[in-house]
Amino acid sequence: MKTTALATGMLLTLTASVPALACPTKGTGTLQQAVNAWLASKDIPAGAMCVAAVKNGTGYATCDGEQQPGINATTDTLFQIGSVTKTFTGTLLAKRVSQGSLSMNSVFLGTNVTLQQVATHTSGLPENSFLTGNITPNPADGTLSDFYWCVDHPSSCPFNPSQGWLYSNFGFAALGFGLADFDGYDGDWPTDIDESVLDQLEMWDTQVYERWVANKPLQFVQDAAHGYQYDDNDGWESVGSAPHPRCPAHNPSGCLYASTRDMRLWLRYHMGLTTPGTALGNARDLIRGQAYNYGSQGIGWDFSYNSTCQGTGNWTVVSKGGSVDTQRAFIAYLQDPSAPYGVSPRGVVLLMNRDPKDEDFSLTDLGFELLQTLRP
Repeated sequence: MKTTALATGMLLTLTASVPALACPTKGTGTLQQAVNAWLASKDIPAGAMCVAAVKNGTGYATCDGEQQPGINATTDTLFQIGSVTKTFTGTLLAKRVSQGSLSMNSVFLGTNVTLQQVATHTSGLPENSFLTGNITPNPADGTLSDFYWCVDHPSSCPFNPSQGWLYSNFGFAALGFGLADFDGYDGDWPTDIDESVLDQLEMWDTQVYERWVANKPLQFVQDAAHGYQYDDNDGWESVGSAPHPRCPAHNPSGCLYASTRDMRLWLRYHMGLTTPGTALGNARDLIRGQAYNYGSQGIGWDFSYNSTCQGTGNWTVVSKGGSVDTQRAFIAYLQDPSAPYGVSPRGVVLLMNRDPKDEDFSLTDLGFELLQTLRP
């Protein structure tokens, strides 16, 4: 993807809020004791819930339940993290901008669609692509072809760029593949994200399905979580670990598999607790600075404001949730608004491999509950 700079930026507003939850009982004892007590209080009728928590620099991770029938989940279990994948693509973009090789106002060649518009879901692109990327040898070629077709046929798009907001998996997929073109990977986003982001944090267990089965097939079979869904006649059933049908066309927007161990590393990096690798630079600071947000929508992350049950007013909560069929993921951390680049006091990751039954849980609500449970 070649780019040219736009002369002007965007000034847009959007508001959102954290779910309004009553303050839960404060956890007691060590971080490990508090997390274990919280997890033990949750009903897990099928599948597993894995938790990673960081408080004042101390980390802890654990799991409860089954990753596959008869096999207990561990912090090495691989979950599909859905749209949490967008935080990785967003960080890759932030890395290129902080290095100066791209601008948020750079455009896709031959269009007026900027990287900022795509990253904040204001590009006018529809929610999902036409999946041409699933029938081409290179998924990037098909998805970017869909992107240019949509831009050339504006009547097929919901609105013109910067004229509204619509969550677009399609847009983030095009963004990731476009970055991989720009970076010299011929649209190979899985390799670009691996070498440009994941390797810098030693996140060895975060890959898309194709790379797992090509490079570590035995580990994938052993560690990949099966999704569980409820059948009125047969009860809870395993539905396997296959990726969503929209992958690989949507790889950069929602197709990563990751372990709890790796997600704790991802959390620590964005909380300011990990010295970034040379190639990552100040990407997280660009994200946390919110200079390019569209209201609450950041570069792959969501920003919201809510009481943290500390009696100290509102803090920024930086979070992202994802879902793929029967699997769920959530990551969040607190950011002191008076010190946007300082070390965050606490953060959480939740991973789960079952569908809600009769909407019996929201992983986002559970994530905020745990974040508040761990208050000082």
